Parts: sequence; C-alpha cells; structure tokens
Amino acid sequence: MKKLISVLLSVVMLISCFYGCSKQANTSKSDFILKYTLDSHYSTADEATLRSYEKFCSAVENGEPEVKISASMIDAVTQLFYTCFPLYPLVKSMAPLENGAGFSLTYTNDIDTHNALVAQFKNKISDIMNECSYGKVNVNEYIFNVYTYITQNFTLDNNASSTFDTIINSKGHYSYVNSAFEYLALQGGGRACHVVNYDGASTIISTVKFNDEWYFFDPAAEISDNSGKALKYFAMNNKDVKSIYSTDSFLYTDGQKIEKIKNDTYKELRNSTSFTADNSQVKVTISGKNDDFIINFK
Repeated sequence: MKKLISVLLSVVMLISCFYGCSKQANTSKSDFILKYTLDSHYSTADEATLRSYEKFCSAVENGEPEVKISASMIDAVTQLFYTCFPLYPLVKSMAPLENGAGFSLTYTNDIDTHNALVAQFKNKISDIMNECSYGKVNVNEYIFNVYTYITQNFTLDNNASSTFDTIINSKGHYSYVNSAFEYLALQGGGRACHVVNYDGASTIISTVKFNDEWYFFDPAAEISDNSGKALKYFAMNNKDVKSIYSTDSFLYTDGQKIEKIKNDTYKELRNSTSFTADNSQVKVTISGKNDDFIINFK
C-alpha cells in the first residue's frame, strides 16, 4: 500500500486533479456545504467505491483520526482521493488499523490549524460561487462566469504547491489554475475532467460540457495570453487544440483516450480580443470582423 500511495502522490504532483464524490458533507462553521463532486470521467465508479470514498473525504474534511473502510477498497479509494479530492495536501500519512477495520490518519497540521484551513477553503469556494451567480443562472452561464472569474482574478505562480493553495490564494501553477476551474464547475453542477498530453512539454488542460457539448478549456493560457480580456481558449475542439498546442493527443488522468471533439461552434473565439456580458448574453469582439460573435446560454 505504501508503494501505491507513493506512486499516486507522484502522479498528483503532475496532474493535481482536485475533485471529490457526489454526496455532501456536514459542516459546523458555516452554512456552506462542500459537495464531494467527482471528475466526470470517473463518474462510473461502483457504488461501494463511492461510499467508501465519501467516508474518506468526510473524515479528512472533519479532521477525524481514523476512517472505517474495508481494506479491499483502499486501492480504489486512494486513487480517487489523491487524484480527485481538494483537501489531500492536509493528510500527511495513513496506516491500517490493527483490527483491520479501517485506517488511521495523520494530518499535516494540528487539529485547530487543520479546521481553520478547511474553513478558509470552503469560505473561498462559497465566495467565488456567489460571485459567479451560482443558483441564479443556469449551469452553462455559471460555467462561463467561473471561467471568466478565474481568468480575470487569478494569476500564474509556479510557487503554488497544490490546487488547494491556488484556490485560497487566487494564484498558482498552470495546471492548478485549470484544476480550480474544473473543481468550481463541478461544485456548481457542471461536468468537467482533467486531461493531459505528454508530447514534448506536458500540457494539462480541461474538458467541460458547455451548452450540451464537450469542449476543451484552458483558463491558465487565457491568463498568460491576455489576462482574461478575451476568450481565445474557451470551448475549443480538437482542431483548435492541435493548432495551439501542436498536438491533440490529450488523455484522461488514468491514461484513457478522449473522444474527438469536432464541434466548431466557437471557432471564431480563437481570434477574440474582448467581450461584454449582459442579460445572459455575451458579445465578443473578433479581430477583423465588424459584427460581434454572440454566446447564448441554453
């Protein structure tokens, strides 16, 4: 098990996925409930794995010293935990209980600091979701709001050590910024996945379902390119990705291939220079065109 966890931690440092599972946790410090969302690629996990994963996530969120799950489930659960749950950096180590009924958890910080960090993270998620009009707009408009919130309010910083830190501090490494986008999309009821390619320099971006279709998104590149003034990396297909990254060989974090994304509804956005959003409609200025490109939310 120690070897497995070591491998998973190495993968996490590269991909920093950052999700959870489908039920909600009890909280005592605020009215906000952090959903245990799951990267949409892993949504077919069996019910027993999901239940055990939920117990694991809940134990960590609440700083509990142990979690009662079957030893037979630990490989599947830790795979999801270290690639999918936001609070994984708060866990220092885990070890089997002597009675074989679960695992003891050792945390990176003392319990007071742990609880304070969890509360800080949850408050930041709640604040961003409110800023993005969660509950007041449909899921597609919410996803657009999350994308533009991140591109206009986050900055790139290679010193960030996790997506956890990136969300709290509104700055982080390229991959962590994209993970934050996915996680917030999932928290709001969207569907999102972390994807990576290994052709030359590794590139980590996102796939998100928007207006009934799957597309690639790269808010980190938007920040680097234009500080969120445009939508050049919003809702891309495989042709767009191949042109921008010189490859379209992206894989899910478990190595499985991604189905080709051919829809070119938003191809004009690659030449966008600015946009304005008002009354659930976005008007995008396209370089070399007199007419705005319009984004509506289904």
